[in-house]
Amino acid sequence: MTQRDRLRDLIVNFCNERQRRTFSLKELNQTYGQYENIGIGGQTPHNTIQSLLQKLRDLKFLTFDKDKRGHYTLCADVLLGYENIDMNWRELELLPVRSPTKEYLIEVLDHDRALVQDAKNKLGRECMYGNCRNTFSDDRGEPYVEVHHIIPLSCGGADAIRNLSVLCGHHHKQAHFAHQQERDELKKYLLAAVRERL
Repeated sequence: MTQRDRLRDLIVNFCNERQRRTFSLKELNQTYGQYENIGIGGQTPHNTIQSLLQKLRDLKFLTFDKDKRGHYTLCADVLLGYENIDMNWRELELLPVRSPTKEYLIEVLDHDRALVQDAKNKLGRECMYGNCRNTFSDDRGEPYVEVHHIIPLSCGGADAIRNLSVLCGHHHKQAHFAHQQERDELKKYLLAAVRERL
């Protein structure tokens, strides 16, 4: 068994005893002190340990986190003793897990389907954003588009064709969730494009 293998086994045992995968070199030194007693050493055992730890890092057995004051983490695919679950798998009954739920009260404004069709007929069935290529075809082979209220109804926008635009899914999301400056620019662009087409 090489010194590296001895240190690897020592680290697994050390993590098992502490029931933690994270440790510092200082903690390792305090626990094992003179590494010669366990077959790791040479003239400068602590330097040998540091060199072996680096080799274990290179093998992805450990990681080293400088931000956590020089802590090592055992990341090898080793199931530590405290991580083992002792159970008879045949007797294990899997119960459905239900995530905690939250209730929200939201107001959803109903769209006038005839107005949506009218918008697509008058404004076109392709994204109104200039040179858009983010579209795909729906089941009927037509470009997939969504009708968007340029000024939201919740902000006093009219439910009328002059306040509607036809956008691909990407630009529709952008109109709602981009940075405020981008949303404002898109709003101006769409209002002008609608005026031009009507």
